[in-house]
Amino acid sequence: KYNSITQTTDSGKPLPERINGRTFFTFDKTFVESTTTAEVYNNVAKGIVQSVMGGLNGTIFAYGQTSSGKTYTMQGGGSEDIRTKGVVHMTARDIFQHIAAAESER
Repeated sequence: KYNSITQTTDSGKPLPERINGRTFFTFDKTFVESTTTAEVYNNVAKGIVQSVMGGLNGTIFAYGQTSSGKTYTMQGGGSEDIRTKGVVHMTARDIFQHIAAAESER
């Protein structure tokens, strides 16, 4: 259900669990390099956007190593091609679609 990683010694053995309390990390979801931004959006951000449309607060936050693709994932590739849109653009699209649907129901 969860994806976990642990810090190891040079020989590959896990470090004892209590070294600075930071040797074992669990993630709700991890992605491989070939994952598309749409897959990231659908697995992580879309549920947050839907909750926001229902009245809750939500934050979509990208964190990671330098040059790991955070800006590309959030902002996209800079073209009009829907396949290179970032999470921010997909979020705006869904918010405006939600608004349009609510207006048509009136």
